[in-house]
Amino acid sequence: MAIIKGTGLAMQKVFIVMAISIILLAVLFGGFYLQFQIRFASLEGKYSELDTSYLDISEKYVNLNESCSELLANYEQLSQAYSNLTHSYNFLKDLAENQHFQRESARVLVYAWDFGGVMLVHGNEIIEALEQDPRIAAVLATDPSNLTLANLEANFDSVVLYQHNEPGYTTLLSYERIADLINFAESGHMLVVVHHGIYDPNRANTDPNYNIIPLTDYVGGYLGDVSTSRKPPLLDGIEDNFLVVVNSTHYLSEGVSNFTIENDEVYYALVTSPDIVTVIKNRDFGPFVWSRGDFGVYIQMGHFPSDFDHPMMRRLLQNAVLHFPIT
Repeated sequence: MAIIKGTGLAMQKVFIVMAISIILLAVLFGGFYLQFQIRFASLEGKYSELDTSYLDISEKYVNLNESCSELLANYEQLSQAYSNLTHSYNFLKDLAENQHFQRESARVLVYAWDFGGVMLVHGNEIIEALEQDPRIAAVLATDPSNLTLANLEANFDSVVLYQHNEPGYTTLLSYERIADLINFAESGHMLVVVHHGIYDPNRANTDPNYNIIPLTDYVGGYLGDVSTSRKPPLLDGIEDNFLVVVNSTHYLSEGVSNFTIENDEVYYALVTSPDIVTVIKNRDFGPFVWSRGDFGVYIQMGHFPSDFDHPMMRRLLQNAVLHFPIT
């Protein structure tokens, strides 16, 4: 009986200890759970903040992406516009250089100094050759006062210069008139020099009385000493001039094919600039028709008035004065 009673008391103590342990565990677990709930709630708040930030960043990314798309579209439009402008510019430039963009009409001053009436004959032949094209109206001038820049810009689109620059043959153009001719050309007009217009005595002589002729530099070539620059004598350098078109896309060569001018005075020792564009060559020698820059043209033929009766010669002159350069 005492043993049973002792056993019962021991069991009661065990139960009490277990109950207390359970209560303590429950309290401890409850504390942990409460702390977990607090921390979870804190984390949930931070997650919510992060989620809000993410949505904000996502919205900004969408806006930025839309802005980039707009910028890209604008860039593509600008790129296309630039490409169109470049194409248009190249088209117009090619039109001017190779497709022969011409004036609807041209007022031309033909300057030929009167050497005993000889140059007047040539000048009138040039006018007749030019006016075979109804778009061209040409007048003859023999007085250098007609070559002032003011007169040229007010009344003319092109100038044809048939000027023999050899002392004793003519009165050399003054520095002022040469400057006027070059400025006239540079302002968008054509300057066409024919035959002996590029004879430059200053290059062949040191006599201080000779004017410097910078026009030869502008046109792109010169003929120094006539006595040594003509084709070896066949009637003093007079013989058939066989001409070959070597640049068929140039504005000067429109409607022009290979041809021969009979009994012409051939200059074979022309000194040319490296930047000329050769259009026609003599069969045996160098360039005979060329352009330099946008406004300068040289045509070597034209010793005799009859040279200007040749249909190819006429077409060359007409193409030159009608050309409308695009720069």
